[in-house]
Amino acid sequence: MSYAGGFPVFISHSANSEDRPIVLAFRTALSRKKFDPYIASFDVSPGRKLKDKVQANLERCRAVVVLFTPNAQRSEWVSFELGMASLLGKPIIPVVETGTDPPRSLAGIEYIRFDRENPGPTIDIVVRFLTKLRDDWQYVEELKGLAVVGGFLAATKLYELLQERKGRRT
Repeated sequence: MSYAGGFPVFISHSANSEDRPIVLAFRTALSRKKFDPYIASFDVSPGRKLKDKVQANLERCRAVVVLFTPNAQRSEWVSFELGMASLLGKPIIPVVETGTDPPRSLAGIEYIRFDRENPGPTIDIVVRFLTKLRDDWQYVEELKGLAVVGGFLAATKLYELLQERKGRRT
């Protein structure tokens, strides 16, 4: 799967049809802000092991938004995705529906509440947080690029100095 915007975000959620509107609301908002939301249930890959597909896309994504609803609490896949994201060291943004208890696996992790009837304010918070993550990531990527250029320039200068020194000996 390719990501046009360069900052893929995995959205972990219950596959229950009751949760589809909130999943779509997050996907739409992230797409509008030039993120690349990945939703495993929308990426049909017949014959592929679901676990492998989920793991590969979690590895590619730069952050994970976990939508915790009562249905998500009962989902083995949401638990798997959360555990895998944690093992991979991905930033996890838990979004917990009002009236739903966050899972124990999130003990000590700050989360955001959302109201199913009015998710807009929560979506805005998530988008702002992801925008900061993306900006920080882009900055680090730019620094890496500068480090490569700096390393090349240093190596070139070192080579010139060695050649000059070698020339003085002969």
